[in-house]
Amino acid sequence: MYWQWRGKTSKRRVFMYYDSTLKKNVRLRVGEIPPSLVSDADADAFCRQKESELEATKIRILRRLKWKSRYHNFEDLLEIFRNERIKESPNNWKNDIYYMEHYVLNFFINQNTFANMNDWYYYFESFKSWLEKVKTVKGNSTLAYSTKNQCIKALNAFLKIMNRKNKVDRVTKCQQFARHLENSKNAEEVISETDAKKIYQELIRINALAAELFFVLVHTGLRINEGLGLCLDSLVQGDVENKAFNEQLRLQCVNYVGYLSLESQPVNSTNIRDQNNLVPRKALKGRRKIEPKNNRIIPLINKDVFNTLGKLYFTQRELLQQKKFGDNPKDYLLFDGLNKQRFGNYLRQACKNLKLRNYTPHSCRHTFATQFTGMTFGNVFLCQMVLGHRDLGTSRKYIHIWEQIQKESKSARQLKTGIQLIV
Repeated sequence: MYWQWRGKTSKRRVFMYYDSTLKKNVRLRVGEIPPSLVSDADADAFCRQKESELEATKIRILRRLKWKSRYHNFEDLLEIFRNERIKESPNNWKNDIYYMEHYVLNFFINQNTFANMNDWYYYFESFKSWLEKVKTVKGNSTLAYSTKNQCIKALNAFLKIMNRKNKVDRVTKCQQFARHLENSKNAEEVISETDAKKIYQELIRINALAAELFFVLVHTGLRINEGLGLCLDSLVQGDVENKAFNEQLRLQCVNYVGYLSLESQPVNSTNIRDQNNLVPRKALKGRRKIEPKNNRIIPLINKDVFNTLGKLYFTQRELLQQKKFGDNPKDYLLFDGLNKQRFGNYLRQACKNLKLRNYTPHSCRHTFATQFTGMTFGNVFLCQMVLGHRDLGTSRKYIHIWEQIQKESKSARQLKTGIQLIV
């Protein structure tokens, strides 16, 4: 860990450390640096403290992965699991491998010696009890219930594949924790119109392109990686070709000036372009393949959003005519130069400067989903199509959030104006 001065006009300390997993230097986020560092001696002391924390984290990770040296066959089985999950879930397989390595196999092989997978179902309750108290891989906090359920999901998927490959005789599912225990989004996650305007103006001061992306995300409900993947092929002016979908929008009085056609998203949200400056792509979330039937249509209700994207479109169209990245329009990104980490840092800094709660890129999606639900009078099927939810239950929860916001707004007005008794 070391620090150095950065910046031409306003100097600030930047703290760096070498990440052996990524094999490159990583910079600490602004939120990870104590504001009390005023002198070089303070900065040096912080570096020494952070080094010891990083070393402790490495030791914890090595302990979690100890099963690899104890039972080599599990490394082979994990490889089988990895290959099968890549086929089944090309977008989400990495999460399953991570949870298997650091939690599931850590419990069954490191914490206990349950090498016989046929007997694992005897210890499901013990595993769930262990998940209640185990710490996160990089940190000292306990696991969120959503993470615990992801671990159980990975365990069940692993045993199912092992049964299919004749490695275990039976499949008994481990029951997940009750869904109501998971932290669910609520009205507080919705960015108010006032806050959205403030954040947009502050982002313009920090980074103009990030401000435009924020504006688009709030008014389209795109996931951050989908937004970063918008290209020359994405923006379409005029009506949607799907007549049934177009009729549904008209019936709900949803007027739009154009739409986004989503076919795919970048493979990597950090290093979006490869060594050839092209954009490797994968299927949208919840889809296995990039094919027309898996496309998503997002109507552009706000003409300012269309114009914002249109200006970026013209810029990239000129680059296509110059063949800067070749002939494929999908390699000409409307928000070229941004990635998930940079945008997240800009948004965090804007919220901090404005003394607002720390909104995330996903808060933009949450905001649009709530507003669109109200606009369509709770038409969950239309919301599911536009937002790309796999489960209708996910779309339905926004009805309650929208109702909650309307009720609170009504109550606030009544407190000012009062109510009249009925005679």
